[in-house]
Amino acid sequence: MKNTSLRLRFLLTFTSIFILSLVLLVSGVLVSMVALAGDITGVSHFYTHYIAQKPLSAQEENLYLDLKYMAKKQPDLLEKKQVWHNLEKKRLATVKMALVVRKGQTVLYQSPTLKDKQVAQVLPPYEPANLKVRDTLEVNGQYYSFVKFDYDCPDQGDGSLYLLKKVNPFTELVRKCLPFFLVMLLILFVGSNGYVYYLVSRSVIRPLNHLERVANRIKEGELDFRIAPMARDEIGRVASAFEEMRSKLKDSVEQQVQTEQSRKEMVSSISHDLKTPITSIIGYVEGIRDGVANTPDKVEQYLATIASKARYMDRMIDELALFSKLDLKQAPFSFQSIHLQAYLRDVLEERAVDLAKAGFVVRHDWPSEPIYVWADPEKLARVLGNVLDNSVKYGDKEEKWLAVNITCGDDMATIEMKDNGAGIELPSLSRVFERFYRAEPSRSSQTGGSGLGLAIAKQIVEGHGGRIWAVSEKSKGTSIFFTLPMAGEHGETSVNH
Repeated sequence: MKNTSLRLRFLLTFTSIFILSLVLLVSGVLVSMVALAGDITGVSHFYTHYIAQKPLSAQEENLYLDLKYMAKKQPDLLEKKQVWHNLEKKRLATVKMALVVRKGQTVLYQSPTLKDKQVAQVLPPYEPANLKVRDTLEVNGQYYSFVKFDYDCPDQGDGSLYLLKKVNPFTELVRKCLPFFLVMLLILFVGSNGYVYYLVSRSVIRPLNHLERVANRIKEGELDFRIAPMARDEIGRVASAFEEMRSKLKDSVEQQVQTEQSRKEMVSSISHDLKTPITSIIGYVEGIRDGVANTPDKVEQYLATIASKARYMDRMIDELALFSKLDLKQAPFSFQSIHLQAYLRDVLEERAVDLAKAGFVVRHDWPSEPIYVWADPEKLARVLGNVLDNSVKYGDKEEKWLAVNITCGDDMATIEMKDNGAGIELPSLSRVFERFYRAEPSRSSQTGGSGLGLAIAKQIVEGHGGRIWAVSEKSKGTSIFFTLPMAGEHGETSVNH
């Protein structure tokens, strides 16, 4: 059975149940018939004696036998009114039966309880052999069961006596149609079992076949579809699990594709960004070796350029290493409560000379009340430095300015760093935090950017539990916003993560 299909198992199970039920039904009927018939040999005649010929009760049978004996031995008594009166009063009323005595075609007596006079007219004719003594007749919609006995009158006339009893029409219909009812019952029994099998098959086999097709589609790598919800049963829950699995698998595959694409872009960007300074270094080294730099000043200039390119590559490798650690969640954070205004003031003072040299005027709008945030001072300085570097690189106005503003919410502080630089076009705005992305690739050689600054800032801010975003307008400037969790009103013990 382990290797058979579920459909075949259902079929065998329902067939077994059907056969067992049929055997039990037939056995029950046979046992009942044996109990009624008395022995097994009487079963074959059960229908004839106990159904087709409706049996009499003990009192009815005694009355019939007495009248039959009287008809055989003293038939003249059946023509006397006193006998009729005594029978009516003492015997017929007790068993609720009616008596009809007929001689030839003349009805000698009809019980007063038998009010329909047509009944006597439709009773079966004289039959000396008495082959069919029990039957049922219908008169004006009323059914009567009767027993009769035909006898010879003293004057050689044909005599007949009938005992009649009203019967329920439905009971009579069942009695006459019992064979048909049994056949119909068997057909209904077989049909109901077949229908139940069909319903179970449809509610189990079809969904399982559908899930098999779905699994095959997933196996073939087809994930861009949706599994329709099924009934709220076990199979429906399995289908929901399949849909959840498909959705997560699709997300995983898309993430893998995106990761692979990002890896390829990263390799391409690293190759490009490192190749340019390396090519320059090789060119200057060969110039020195070939005697192009033929004066001490020129040699010094070449060496300074080589050192500058080498520092650029070293800085780029450091940024790439940091980004990789942040991306893999391997960079440790040392959180502590920081006085935000004082911290920003220190960072801006450290960069004041560089900003002034680049022609920037720095201003700020801070709340007067102290604001404390949970942050890693070293990593937060990297965020601020990267954003400041971007502002300096893309400052294109004669009067350059940089504004650092703070606003507070319920549990987060928002820092805004706004400049009046070149700005970013709307299509590029959503990608500025991607690694190696530059809004203006043509300017990368001039600005010296690695394309990792804002990507590193995003990783660090998210590592703090905050978020970072940009708002910009081309040729008017850019605002970089990021949030940090607030820590209360005073410094607390450092927390390392």
